[in-house]
Amino acid sequence: MTAFDGKPDPEYAKYPDHDLHDVPLAVLEAGRAYMRLAASMGDVAEDDAEPLADSVIGAALPVIREWMRAVNRSPGAPA
Repeated sequence: MTAFDGKPDPEYAKYPDHDLHDVPLAVLEAGRAYMRLAASMGDVAEDDAEPLADSVIGAALPVIREWMRAVNRSPGAPA
């Protein structure tokens, strides 16, 4: 697994208009690892594991980003 350094996936970073262009690689790798596990159990086709993980993360991004904005606006949040 990739160490969390906040750097995006080099492939998505090439495309600034892509929804996942700024998602840390460690986040994507965590989702991909989970989907590889699901594939190893036969729940997901192996070829679909990475695209499915990336799609799930992409679908959750609006909610995650809104939550992060709310946390950053909370009283007592670091400036």
